[in-house]
Amino acid sequence: MLVVDEEVYKQWLTLNPTERYNSLLETWLLRGDVSILGECSRLWGLPDNLEHILSFIGRFPDNSLQIAGNRDAEESLRYFPGVHNLGLLDLFGLIAVRTGSSELGKGWPIERIDLTPIGSALLAVLYSELFNDFFSIYADEKIFGILEQKLQPYFPELKHTLTVPKAPFRDGTHIFKVSLGSVWRHIAIQGKRPLDVLASAILNSVDFDHDHLYTFSYRNRLGVTENVYHDYMEETPFTSEVRVGEVPLRIGQTMTFLFDFGDNWEFDVVLEAVDSNRVVQVAEVIETHGDPPEQYSYDDDW
Repeated sequence: MLVVDEEVYKQWLTLNPTERYNSLLETWLLRGDVSILGECSRLWGLPDNLEHILSFIGRFPDNSLQIAGNRDAEESLRYFPGVHNLGLLDLFGLIAVRTGSSELGKGWPIERIDLTPIGSALLAVLYSELFNDFFSIYADEKIFGILEQKLQPYFPELKHTLTVPKAPFRDGTHIFKVSLGSVWRHIAIQGKRPLDVLASAILNSVDFDHDHLYTFSYRNRLGVTENVYHDYMEETPFTSEVRVGEVPLRIGQTMTFLFDFGDNWEFDVVLEAVDSNRVVQVAEVIETHGDPPEQYSYDDDW
């Protein structure tokens, strides 16, 4: 589901066309994650759109690539740079895709791809400025503004860029509906409590032992999946370090609590409300529905 981010949308309305183009370009090239489309992200979760595109354009002889009649080239486009990236390259005006006659069940009938003058110039600048500096880009906490620094000398109209402020801490008692199939519990917990307290409350509510690892996962404001890990795992951040009120969930948004990586108990955890007037000591189960499943099912002959 797509939801308008009102705060960011208000900023968008103040940008001129050049600034909007730059913001969209940066979102796609540097921050766009293919997991939003249901594809697998790259190792370490860093977007690789710009790398794929620059490497792909480097294969163009004389700034063009013939596709029709070249089955290997036609098949490879699905994976490198990916059909979604081809479509966006065309929409941004960086390439011109010559399309043939469509055939039922055949997909996008691409005959030829030509690099446009603006595409040649812009991608050359990005290659020079960014290609060897990817890790420092993604280590920067600032989500937008990197392309602005590189392209402003060429586009005097480019004076502002979109910003996505970090979600503020949300205090108050959070009411979650935690579901495991048809079984669900309403759990109330204060925003200042860490996620490991919520994890314990979920497991206690279905009478599960606490003898396995777990993760919480949710989509952030850019639609990218973030994970918070059990303290005994190697990845960070840990659930003991992230407070409930720091997780940027909207009312009605779901995060997943995955418990026991062998049996894979997957709980849906929906934030239903935040009540600033309710006070709970740690975490409370305030409503239940259904009997929990057996955590372990043993074979009688085992």
